[in-house]
Amino acid sequence: SERALDHAIARRARPLGAQRAQDDGRREGWGWTEDTTSLVEPTSRVLLATRVLRPAARDVVAEGLALLRERRCAEGGWNFGSARVNDVDLRSYGQTTAVALFALQDGPADLVGPALAWIRMAWRDERGGLTLAQVAVALRLHGVPGDEIASVVRALREAVERTALLADGVALAWAVLATGPDARLDALRRS
Repeated sequence: SERALDHAIARRARPLGAQRAQDDGRREGWGWTEDTTSLVEPTSRVLLATRVLRPAARDVVAEGLALLRERRCAEGGWNFGSARVNDVDLRSYGQTTAVALFALQDGPADLVGPALAWIRMAWRDERGGLTLAQVAVALRLHGVPGDEIASVVRALREAVERTALLADGVALAWAVLATGPDARLDALRRS
């Protein structure tokens, strides 16, 4: 895990550039590959891994938090890249917001609060298996009451009954985490 984290941290992405987005365009963050620009989900994954495995890496944590702060959408969650382009506020997505919330356990209240408020309402509009599973995990990691999580899990079970998630092994794995014992989430928890 340490070698994998070293590899991820060393591969910061190119900034978006101010001409493409209406943030300051200087945030490096992390992308999916070395030739992509910084994006919310891969940055959140590096931030989570760093906060779990190497919390003293303050520069990495600071960059990840700064990117999430800068790229948060007006409604409180996150989309894939920027929050605003060509004077248009972009919408948040449940799956991307859930992954950001994984990384924001015990994070700044001004980021966590609006994101949790948004995702607690918005998950109903995104009924894909991966989104529902990751939303349930994010809510569990943030200590949301069980009755709210149960509603998300019911929707997830309906998605599984409809599709069996057979064509999506990633969604199926997250569904196992979302519905399994609490101890299965320990690897995602900040110590």
